[in-house]
Amino acid sequence: MKKIYILLALLILFPSVAYSNIYQWTDDNGVRNFTDNPDSIPAKYRQKATVQKIEESDTTFQSDNSGTVSDKKETLYGGKTVQAWRDGYQQLRKDLEAKQAEYDALIQEQQATRRQRILFTRISDRERLNDIAKELDSKTEEIKNAKEAIEDYKRSAAQAGLDERLFTN
Repeated sequence: MKKIYILLALLILFPSVAYSNIYQWTDDNGVRNFTDNPDSIPAKYRQKATVQKIEESDTTFQSDNSGTVSDKKETLYGGKTVQAWRDGYQQLRKDLEAKQAEYDALIQEQQATRRQRILFTRISDRERLNDIAKELDSKTEEIKNAKEAIEDYKRSAAQAGLDERLFTN
């Protein structure tokens, strides 16, 4: 009977904790993983895992990568933050710019090859000119697809409730 009183006293004095630790890590594929059990973190990611605390009444949390939770809660649009949408857009723009730079370099090479006087005397020059034409066709298609991907991304962002002005350069 004495043990029961002690147990009840302990339960009353030490109420259940309304906090729990959430562990986060990013795997080799770039996927962010979460768990409340540190033993379930693969050994090779344990050193990189961050601890985040969450209150029972709080269903969302933000980490500042220091292992603490900030009070700032970001609104999600289609499951992404505004910054994630911007980052995705910037990556698509960089990809497009890289494709356009490759296209411009091919145009310059084509023009330089055409200027050569010996263009039609060497077979290798004619073959290279044909190869450049094929590469230009391919790059044109890649640029078209990249522009379509950007427009699709903007449409998805608009459907998620974001203003298109966020994606102006």
